[in-house]
Amino acid sequence: MNDGIIDLEDVSDFMRLQREHTRPAMYAQLITPREMVYPVIDSTIAARLGIFVALHMYIRNVFKRLFGTIVAWSQKVILQYRN
Repeated sequence: MNDGIIDLEDVSDFMRLQREHTRPAMYAQLITPREMVYPVIDSTIAARLGIFVALHMYIRNVFKRLFGTIVAWSQKVILQYRN
């Protein structure tokens, strides 16, 4: 099986058009990739990357792994109890 490059696309023309939209008055027309934060929850990996993992995120992830759907169910019960 070949896991190499599947396809290359020349986006030079598109980038030339987008360059015109890099002025503040034209930002609304600028097309940019969607950025998403990748949550690093494993504290060992976070330390190797030099980033901080919020304790609540780490605990939440561990809890979800250990108890699976019980987390979602318990949150629903808590919300129903509060209401």
